[in-house]
Amino acid sequence: MRLLFAFAFCLCPTLAAANPETDPARYVRTDSLSVDSSAAESLARHLLGPNIAEAEAGVGRPITVQADLVTFQDGRRMLAASLCDAIWFGRTGCSSDIFIADPGSERFVAALAGLIGGGPFWLDLQLGAGGWPDIVVAPASINDGYVTFRWNGQQFVGLGY
Repeated sequence: MRLLFAFAFCLCPTLAAANPETDPARYVRTDSLSVDSSAAESLARHLLGPNIAEAEAGVGRPITVQADLVTFQDGRRMLAASLCDAIWFGRTGCSSDIFIADPGSERFVAALAGLIGGGPFWLDLQLGAGGWPDIVVAPASINDGYVTFRWNGQQFVGLGY
């Protein structure tokens, strides 16, 4: 019995889940799918206007806005936006949000808000829920590596929390 437990325990590391480093064909970065960075940044500035104004008032200068806008084949869209400033956002330097829109809709809704860190973001092309791919990030605040967020019908939630 002890040998079986020890043997199974030793195999566990080889059964680790795939991630963007081990399976780059499965995990695609949002910035590689984004086609119009100026439109993405403009949309991010519109959706996050109050957050931007608060941060800029707090630091007394403009902050950096980074955004990727991904359009899926069925017309759904996803905006990954990061607001960055080393003073305002602390150790990680950024705060990120994900917004989504249904096909044909101009209305984007918050789907993941206030994520510490500024990406990069990967979309899992094999797993997801409700028609949305899982979102995988390596936030600076977690030392365990990648974190996966899955759509629950209302928002993206972290798996394993």
